[in-house]
Amino acid sequence: MEPVNAAAPFGSIAGAYELGRPGWPERLLDVVPVPRGSDVVDLAAGTGKLARLLATRHRVMCVEPDEEMRRFIDDLPAVAGTAEAMPLTKESADAVFVGEAFHWFAGAEALAEIARVLRPSGTLVLCFNDWEAFEPELPAEVQELLRSAEERFGPPGGPKVSSGEWKTAFPGSAFGALEHAPIRHVELYDRPRVVALFCSMSNVARQSASTRHAFQDELAALVPDARRKLRLRCDAYWARRIYVA
Repeated sequence: MEPVNAAAPFGSIAGAYELGRPGWPERLLDVVPVPRGSDVVDLAAGTGKLARLLATRHRVMCVEPDEEMRRFIDDLPAVAGTAEAMPLTKESADAVFVGEAFHWFAGAEALAEIARVLRPSGTLVLCFNDWEAFEPELPAEVQELLRSAEERFGPPGGPKVSSGEWKTAFPGSAFGALEHAPIRHVELYDRPRVVALFCSMSNVARQSASTRHAFQDELAALVPDARRKLRLRCDAYWARRIYVA
């Protein structure tokens, strides 16, 4: 039996991540206070889903630690780096965006590093996609398989975003008050995208290749070959770097 990858790098499921994970609403760019044409960083850029949206209005640099994820960012500059150690110069960005990742960071250290990279009064933008509902909903046998997989593999994700624990790093940091705006959006899914979505979860990534493939095959056999909507709520948070001379 192959060993389980305890570190759960998303690189092991990078293809599923690119296909299955939802993107980001264009209205996000109108909501957050980042002027058009800014120099922005997509931190923990993954396969570049958020970066490609940002590039429609801004100059983008992607920072992503996983080599397999970076392979999908073939149309934008991308460098290896983490939230706590970015290979970027001091005060080189007007904004830093983080999509679906801040809860994985060492909060205080990441905020200090982000503040280093931001220009005076620069903006940190954090985005989280909440999957509200499939329409039509997934069949009962699919939902049962997903429940049993969570029992076998453990729950997906790191610290829960909904707990708000990630916010505790902000008091005493170089950032002012967090602003928040919910943005609802919809994405279309067919059978391959539904399968890829659930195969892209971190609890699946932790498993051996043989276990991942068996789960993928079992799920694909149960998901109907039909199009459906995934209704989402993008929770956008932003805060200004407080400039201290």
